[in-house]
Amino acid sequence: MQKNKFQNETRKVSYNGVFKNWLRVGCALTMLAMIILLAHGCKPFNDKAAINLFDNHLISLADVFENARIVPLEDTEQSLIAQITHIVYYDDRFYVLDGKQQKILCFDNDGKFVSTISKQGHGPGEYV
Repeated sequence: MQKNKFQNETRKVSYNGVFKNWLRVGCALTMLAMIILLAHGCKPFNDKAAINLFDNHLISLADVFENARIVPLEDTEQSLIAQITHIVYYDDRFYVLDGKQQKILCFDNDGKFVSTISKQGHGPGEYV
């Protein structure tokens, strides 16, 4: 009986060894396949665009936008803009940030001057 017990333990050890070796080989092959797939799938990042300076093709606003119209802004003494830094169209109004004068000018949908926000802060009539 001692001999059978020893043989059974030997078989268990050899099966565990085979399973561990198979597991190692399987993991290694999986890792190798992943590395090959990742290396093949990676493409160099090119953040540069080629611009042809000799291309005389003009692009119309209609080619880019479905609905486009030019809105001339009213130019009164209060609505003069020194430097347009940003323009936002919101709730049928144009908000123009004048970076040089540090103020926001508001125009209605037709370009008529409505008001100016020229105070920086967090209160009413102020901007951040």
